[in-house]
Amino acid sequence: MRILIAGAEAAPLAKVGGLGDVLGALPHALARRGHDAVLIIPAYGSILGRVELHSYGALDVRKGGGEPIPTNLLETWLPSPRGDGLAVRVLLVEQPWYFSREGIYTDPVTGNGFADEHERWLAFCMAIGPACERLGWSPDLLHANDSHTGPALALKALRPHPALRRAGALFSIHNLAHQGWYGRDVLRFAGWDPDWHNDSADPLEYSGGTNFMKMGIVCADLINTVSERYAYEIRTDPELGCGLEGLLAHRGSDVRGVVNGIDVDLWNPATDPLLPAHYSLDDLSGKRVCRDQLLAELGLRPAGENTVVLGMVSRLTAQKGVDLVIGALDHMMRDDLRVVILGSGAPAYQDGLRAIEARHGEKFRVLIGFSESMAHRIEAGADAFLMPSRYEPCGLNQMYSMRYGTVPITRYTGGLVDTVVPFDPWRGEGCGFHFSDLSSDGLLDAVGRAVVALRHPESRARLIHNCMIQDFSWDRAAGSYESLYHEILARHRR
Repeated sequence: MRILIAGAEAAPLAKVGGLGDVLGALPHALARRGHDAVLIIPAYGSILGRVELHSYGALDVRKGGGEPIPTNLLETWLPSPRGDGLAVRVLLVEQPWYFSREGIYTDPVTGNGFADEHERWLAFCMAIGPACERLGWSPDLLHANDSHTGPALALKALRPHPALRRAGALFSIHNLAHQGWYGRDVLRFAGWDPDWHNDSADPLEYSGGTNFMKMGIVCADLINTVSERYAYEIRTDPELGCGLEGLLAHRGSDVRGVVNGIDVDLWNPATDPLLPAHYSLDDLSGKRVCRDQLLAELGLRPAGENTVVLGMVSRLTAQKGVDLVIGALDHMMRDDLRVVILGSGAPAYQDGLRAIEARHGEKFRVLIGFSESMAHRIEAGADAFLMPSRYEPCGLNQMYSMRYGTVPITRYTGGLVDTVVPFDPWRGEGCGFHFSDLSSDGLLDAVGRAVVALRHPESRARLIHNCMIQDFSWDRAAGSYESLYHEILARHRR
């Protein structure tokens, strides 16, 4: 199949969060299955000059009033991380007025979204059809991701470009909370008269304005989220449905869940160059070395026989349950635990964690900011990993953790439910610990259960084994996406 995957970010060219990881890995996995998978993202200024580029010249992209939007089409290739020669073609839409500035979603000066963000994503989506035309390449599938590409599916449905007219459409929701909700006048930019759209069933209307996420949901053949549980939650829970639960429930069986994969070559404790020692399921001695060196590097008290090391790598936001951790840490420090947290976010959370570090400096360390190498060392050096998220569409760190033999402690929500099977000490089954109660006490209960299991040699060995045998590769996830693509094409044939 010819598959065009559109999104706002893709690692390693441009990455802010999990979406970048997904779009950086999925095309390679599809290529390994024999498909012609092409990626299209904006040409951010941070990309230009870093990679070798080929220019296809200018594209004819115009605002609704006919004014041209200066647009060029660039191309680069991303080599396969496995060295198998299956490079992925990446199309870069260069629109200097909108994407040469610093920042992908937010202005780094203000910390807020750009005032013209609606124009940025509309302009990008309006260039997708002309880009395919310039290449002489028409996709069988247009796979759009999150609200930034919702207008691409609305354009395809209501004013289809010839290069996209026959393509099926899949819309992937990675985080429903970020919807792209604007006033109705933004439609004029794309050539739609706001006065045409007054019916709530119309894909361009939303509570008197417009909603880019709704455009994607209404205009796609199928919708998927990044876990089965999250697909259920956003149809049934008004808090997680964020105002779109009724529409998603109306689409019913067209809403599916596909759990993300991880790069098992990059996240491999047997070969990871960022670790002080390597280890595998057959020889775990290197994990103890990673733990001891992590504590020494951070100046924490060395681990004793019953010490359990807890790690956390996360944005410091309410969504990630950081307030629950802050409320529980003083109590945790009464036990023989070491806790390491890496992340940045809300100043109040950063200050709260620093205050706890000041009280318990021998047993707790917070590292404000982000370091890829430190993230890998925490995953390898911790015995257990904290993910107390309020909601989590999929989550990746719990999968990284299990790959490294580190036991996840998670809230019972979203993709954490689909990927972490609760540990049953009597049967020796399962690979982690859940809690449902959204409170510090709920978190403490789960931590307590994990600590008891990790201090028992037999259950510890069983937990590590169960974690490390899990298959979270993109090869598995790509097969699920392939099935959705085939279903969409079968619908079109019918």
